[in-house]
Amino acid sequence: MYDVVCIGNIAVDDFYRVPRFPQDGDVLPAEHVGRRLGGGGFNTARALARLGAHVRFVTLLGDDENADFARREMPGVGLDLRLLEIPGYEIKSPRVLVTSSGQKATFFQADCEPPSELERIFADLAPDEATAIYSSMSVPGHTAYFERFKGPRVVSIEVHCLPLFPDAFAWGLQAADVLILDRNSFRAVLAEEVSAQSMQHGMAQREGRTSLVIVTLGADGSLTWVRDGQQVLTTPAFPVEVVDSTGAGDVFNAAFVHGYYVRQLALPEALRFAHAVASAKCEDFGTDLSEGALRKAATLLATDCGAQATVAG
Repeated sequence: MYDVVCIGNIAVDDFYRVPRFPQDGDVLPAEHVGRRLGGGGFNTARALARLGAHVRFVTLLGDDENADFARREMPGVGLDLRLLEIPGYEIKSPRVLVTSSGQKATFFQADCEPPSELERIFADLAPDEATAIYSSMSVPGHTAYFERFKGPRVVSIEVHCLPLFPDAFAWGLQAADVLILDRNSFRAVLAEEVSAQSMQHGMAQREGRTSLVIVTLGADGSLTWVRDGQQVLTTPAFPVEVVDSTGAGDVFNAAFVHGYYVRQLALPEALRFAHAVASAKCEDFGTDLSEGALRKAATLLATDCGAQATVAG
């Protein structure tokens, strides 16, 4: 039995250091610092493994150069892999710009039409036994597999996935126990800016399976709507020296799932743990969760820096 089954995409990220983000007409030097495995689903699965979870990662691979790169790099990551090999499927290769202050911008190629046989392939897969299942909503056709899972279900919705899954939020409310959004996806699906009041207003009348909705706010922490009690918790982030925030949201998702479902921490403690791990990751370059970041997260958790979940006023 696994601790977590993760369904999500894998990408091959090209990282470039730039002094600042370009403006119209700018010509800036960009240092290519390498290719690394990425993608929201993979980043979360890898972070869960780094945290000590036994993880099954379900993803799609094609037969192109990026797929070959992924096959070479994945065996050392510590994941139990279920690779669905689809001839002609393209792994994305985003360009990630990282400034000297740690800000990042990611440029994606346009999504191609997903292979028509994916729904059948996922419908024929027997769900693995695990404590919880997680979906980054970045792999088409997986919903039947996800819905057959008997335990707790977590869905993360990012704004760039919405063109492929325009009904992701409505589906997630019915299929998932926990929904995790960032401020951009919240704005896209609820047409409001993020606040405790807009979360209460947006969720109060919505029926469904979902018991928690978490909206991550980067350096501003997170807001969590709790159906039981109709309250919103606010959790500050930890102050760190940001080197690169790429993948911090994926690491947050992994740490929350690990804390709440694997370690069975109470909700405020699980949120605080997730913020400590995600904040610590931002002191490293890239999307991986290093041993140094894990030590830094432990140090942050041992401090009294005010990063406690409280009921929003």
